[in-house]
Amino acid sequence: MRRLVKAHDALIGAKATNEEADAIFADWEAKNPKPASKRGTRKWLSRGCAYHARVTAPAWQAMMEAEKTFAEAQAAVAGVPVASAADVQALIACSVIYDEVELCRHNRAPIARVVVQEYLRLGKAVQA
Repeated sequence: MRRLVKAHDALIGAKATNEEADAIFADWEAKNPKPASKRGTRKWLSRGCAYHARVTAPAWQAMMEAEKTFAEAQAAVAGVPVASAADVQALIACSVIYDEVELCRHNRAPIARVVVQEYLRLGKAVQA
């Protein structure tokens, strides 16, 4: 769970850096309006694309790496064997906090899946 907390903190930082990079590019666009001529527009697009790639690509790649690390940490928590009700409660807490984190790729709530499986397993054990 400590690894998940660290990965979440790193993800928050990476998202902030990515938003800052997007804001820097938005400032560039505001300071460099699109020209009216076709030739000027082509040059403007070329410069804008190059600047965008230089400013935003490293932050985006760092955020994607942070998301990957976060998803791996989620899966690691979900993979911990459940031995008691306290383990299920810890998984529930982790699920509430970390399965709702917004990612660029789909967050499939791996911790919640384990909680549901354990709930169903315990329900069957009680019925038997």
